[in-house]
Amino acid sequence: MAKVKEEVSVVSSIVSGYQNLKTSTGDLNKLGVIFALDCGNLINAGKATGREFRASIKQAGIVKAVSVKETHAEYLHLVPALIAQIGGVDGVEDVSKLLSLVTRIGRNGGEIPAGSTIAELDESTPTIKEISDKKKEDAQDEIPTVEIPEIDALIVGFVAALKKATKGKMETITFGDISTKSLEEMKVILGQMSKNRKATEKK
Repeated sequence: MAKVKEEVSVVSSIVSGYQNLKTSTGDLNKLGVIFALDCGNLINAGKATGREFRASIKQAGIVKAVSVKETHAEYLHLVPALIAQIGGVDGVEDVSKLLSLVTRIGRNGGEIPAGSTIAELDESTPTIKEISDKKKEDAQDEIPTVEIPEIDALIVGFVAALKKATKGKMETITFGDISTKSLEEMKVILGQMSKNRKATEKK
């Protein structure tokens, strides 16, 4: 059965606001800040969602020249608090930097320390790459380490027996019924174990 595509409502004030922004000949920086602020207020008041914001500006006809973009939808709710903290719309010199900052703040937990200026927040908030790298490191740290002494002993014993049987000349090894596939699987397993061990030694 075909999956029915869910319809997302548009918000008329966002549609008209975006259309006015993209056709205006006024101060696009200030108008962009006001538009982002209005959208943030609508989202915080429960009158719009991030999905509805995206649907609305799509309906209005997206243009690259407008600084407020679809990718900002998830973080627009932070704009009102940040603008209030810095004393209003006139305190924003660059709407693009404002939106970049709220995106970083949002991805970093969403906390806006009281009293901080935009410059202070910009300096103290990690970059998108730093946030992404940190999340990858945290995810890696969450992978449980399973220690199996029996396998340790098995491998140590296997290597010792193999060296003894071949007298250290690995090129003389011949095989009976063991398949190439089994040997390849063993190679992959031992390779991964070696990689895990190296990662542990580096810590």
